Amino acid sequence: TPAAGELAAGEYDVTLEAFDDAGRGLRRTAKASGRSHVTVTVPPPPPGTTTGVFPVQGEYSFGGDESRFGDDRGGHIHQGQDITAAEGTPLVAPIAATVTWVKFQAAGAGHYVVMRGADGRDYVFMHIKEGSILVAKGAVLAAGHQFAQVGNTGSSSGPHLHFEIWPDGWY
Repeated sequence: TPAAGELAAGEYDVTLEAFDDAGRGLRRTAKASGRSHVTVTVPPPPPGTTTGVFPVQGEYSFGGDESRFGDDRGGHIHQGQDITAAEGTPLVAPIAATVTWVKFQAAGAGHYVVMRGADGRDYVFMHIKEGSILVAKGAVLAAGHQFAQVGNTGSSSGPHLHFEIWPDGWY
């Protein structure tokens, strides 16, 4: 049973178990399955509250010049910052945000997530580990809430997060 604030916004199938004061399991009627479906929502933050958290929650490196925003990539400019970390390192929402895209691009971003922050900017996370994305489009996240893990998917030469911030909206 998760504590308050530990459960991500989303859709869940649940099972209800009830116990009396002595810790004995209470019985259901034959018609009550004890199973249901619930929707968990996270209220948006109050206006003006955009306390930030670094999105990679573990050891990381910013790499060399080729990892930097603006690096010439032979025909295009690198539009993000590559953050090298071990595959499986947790990724968290940098600020309160709503997930707007959860997609896969084999020849580029790999598994990726885009979220609209409470500050109006879009935050983009690419090369996410396959099977690690814990959110769906429309999920509302609090700052610091884990949504995925660092991976090596798509056009990637090793485990890292390709991270972008778009002040006026992503594409």
